[in-house]
Amino acid sequence: MLDGLEVVPRARCSYRSGHFEEMDLGAVLTRRPRASTSPPTAIPPGGPQP
Repeated sequence: MLDGLEVVPRARCSYRSGHFEEMDLGAVLTRRPRASTSPPTAIPPGGPQP
């Protein structure tokens, strides 16, 4: 399903005492895409809430 599509590595982040990965928005915008998708990710316990 991803054949021919570029996959941008995730950015590693720290928040309080937790570490997690998220979409690297800067890397995505640098590529100037016409469209972009991001799979849903779990929020770590005690992490930021949407």
